Amino acid sequence: LRKRTEVMIGEATMSDRLEKLLRVMTNDCPGVEAAALVSIDGLIMASALNGGADEDKVAAMSAALLSVAEKIGRELERGEFEAAIVRGSEGLVVVTPVDSDAIMVILAGKKSKLGLILYELKYVANMLKQELKGLHLL
Repeated sequence: LRKRTEVMIGEATMSDRLEKLLRVMTNDCPGVEAAALVSIDGLIMASALNGGADEDKVAAMSAALLSVAEKIGRELERGEFEAAIVRGSEGLVVVTPVDSDAIMVILAGKKSKLGLILYELKYVANMLKQELKGLHLL
């Protein structure tokens, strides 16, 4: 895994900084094919989508998954939503909240290591939250 201090070096726009953080997932976490920061309304805020991933589809599906997952957790009294994982024959989709307005979405291949993804996801989601907090203060 890359030194975490490298992620925020230099002057860059908010969009560039968010994308750079998402690239930590796609570049440093084996098997991760795409990462996106999505508003809870289903709009792309930043992305590092490799291959044929469609930004709009990723955003819309992720927001829908968030809505269903939060409702399931609430109705079944499982506590505050932390993550939703969808495992298919070709890989994984992981959705986790960043703050009250945004979620992070990861698309990973079927041979990826879920434990490593979840470990790195916590770090990157926290860094995204810090960046967005700075945006909210403006």
